[in-house]
Amino acid sequence: MRKDISFHLDWLRACAASAVFIGHFAYIGTNFFNSNQVWAAQRVGVIFFFVLSGYIIRSITKERSPSLQKYAEDRLARILSVYLPALALTLICDLLGRSL
Repeated sequence: MRKDISFHLDWLRACAASAVFIGHFAYIGTNFFNSNQVWAAQRVGVIFFFVLSGYIIRSITKERSPSLQKYAEDRLARILSVYLPALALTLICDLLGRSL
């Protein structure tokens, strides 16, 4: 993917994430926004963000991981690099909580 296209897609994803953020902000009880319009914008923002993310991920994996096996190996490495430390931290916090 070209850098200029990637930049614009990232900018659009930031706008979509901002719509979701504003929706969450409106949800916590502020009366500044019309909740029905914000709810609709938030739903569109979530959908737009995930569609764009899927497109970006697919284009990147197509360039870097041309085979299914290579993609699966890369994906598993990315998931495990976050999952295992999170699991260890959860177990440590649980043991500390039980001891208190």
